[in-house]
Amino acid sequence: MLEKELKVLTDFHSNGSYETIAQNFKLLDEKDYAYMVRTTDLETNSFSDNVKYISKSSYEFLSKSKVHGGEVLINKIGSPGRTYLMPKLDMPVSLGMNLFLLRLKGDVIDENTLYLFLNSTVGKNIIQRKVNGTVPLTIDKKAIRSLYVPVFSHEFRKRLNYLMSDLNNASKEANTKYTQAENLLISELGLKNFNPSNEKVSIKTLKESFLRTGRIDSEYYQPKYEIFDEKINNIGVEKLENICSLINYGTVPTSPYVKNNKSIPYIKGMNLKNCFIVGDFDEIENTEDLQDKFFTKENDIIISQMGTVGDIGVVTKEQENYLFASFTIRARLNDERFNPYFVGAYIQNVAKDFYLYRNIAQASVRQNTDLPTIKNMPIPLVKKEVQDEIASYIKQSMEYSKKAKELLEISTKSVEIAIDKNEQAAHNFLASSQQPAATNCLL
Repeated sequence: MLEKELKVLTDFHSNGSYETIAQNFKLLDEKDYAYMVRTTDLETNSFSDNVKYISKSSYEFLSKSKVHGGEVLINKIGSPGRTYLMPKLDMPVSLGMNLFLLRLKGDVIDENTLYLFLNSTVGKNIIQRKVNGTVPLTIDKKAIRSLYVPVFSHEFRKRLNYLMSDLNNASKEANTKYTQAENLLISELGLKNFNPSNEKVSIKTLKESFLRTGRIDSEYYQPKYEIFDEKINNIGVEKLENICSLINYGTVPTSPYVKNNKSIPYIKGMNLKNCFIVGDFDEIENTEDLQDKFFTKENDIIISQMGTVGDIGVVTKEQENYLFASFTIRARLNDERFNPYFVGAYIQNVAKDFYLYRNIAQASVRQNTDLPTIKNMPIPLVKKEVQDEIASYIKQSMEYSKKAKELLEISTKSVEIAIDKNEQAAHNFLASSQQPAATNCLL
């Protein structure tokens, strides 16, 4: 039972009463002393984009939920039981409100092995039986403590740890390559060290404001947006619709989600991030009568329209003829001056904050954008060779991410085989999987 192997099982609310925490804690959007890890960051494996921070005093107050890296984190609510392994970051980290943190003694099972077990088919089934409630579903500490976990030999756990080391290295390389793409993009746009005023006051005449833009909300006229517009316009821009052969909304599901030999993957906003289209896709069938405009082609740019506004995915060769959801928008370039990965990276990392959020649909409950806004988006005229270099970094990042995913699948499968059959069968599977960096260590 996991309870016997726990050194620490804690969460955000272990630090005191709601009233006490409210007096000593404030979540910040601007970078500060410590980073607060949330489920959304773990899901996207992104720890720099749209993240939250806390002050040093809040970090010290939340002493029972400090995160050092290498811990197992388990979602408490929403998607209860979903399990992550916390990477080591280069700054202090505090635990978000919706997560449990586990540190283990390491005598029988270590964090890497527990993470792989709880992400295997067997482990997922076991932990889902511990979920309780209706709306919302939850899992509690008692349920976590009562989990039964496998006991593996030291040799097998050592091999799993080698695999996880390779996986972590691949993930780090993926993040490094994407950061290189971001840095080159920002530098080429002249936005390095760009720190515009957050002043929310801008005095405009009626002619300069409403009569020109149709907008009367003060947020639209913040000085930072005007400074950004000036920088981009100095480079030269083209409207997105002028460099595309097709820009259109996606389709609604033509059936309940189902997976069979007639179903087609259905791309949603949650599948889009940092120019990647990833995740476990829902699938739909009865698509025979859909128009061609709802099916993807290689290099199409898929843009999230609602909720995760401005998140981007670029369609790969393997993702051709997928469908994309009604709350996403597809842009298909037909201008050789523009690389789709550059355009995608620009929207995700720059236009999302300085164009889309500025033009977010007013009077809506959820953040959303629309087709006219996407069509009118200005795309900077950056040298093609620079665009191609940015695209190269992104593609390398994709390859490393793919490698990390493959290693996770191999690792979890080996755990399943060890539980279902025996460790020798798992060893044989790992040897046949041709992972030299990991398997040669023990063969």
